[in-house]
Amino acid sequence: MPLTTFAVLSHRDVAAELGHIGTWLESRDARVSRFFREDPLELPDADALIVLGDVVTVVLPPNGGCCYQTANRRISTITYEAHL
Repeated sequence: MPLTTFAVLSHRDVAAELGHIGTWLESRDARVSRFFREDPLELPDADALIVLGDVVTVVLPPNGGCCYQTANRRISTITYEAHL
């Protein structure tokens, strides 16, 4: 079953344009549903989820922990909402 609908999570002012990802999605006639970190998190109905990082979602070696507690909460919320 082909993936046809993609949900893209990003900031409104960071990654406002999708660049190469957008080109790839357009070449496949994919539908894109954008939602933003500044809004309450409600995952749109989609076949796949693309989560674009930001300046506070930096992973630190060696344990892979994030620099900011807000990043860990975001990751946990997305994991829970996406039933991963």
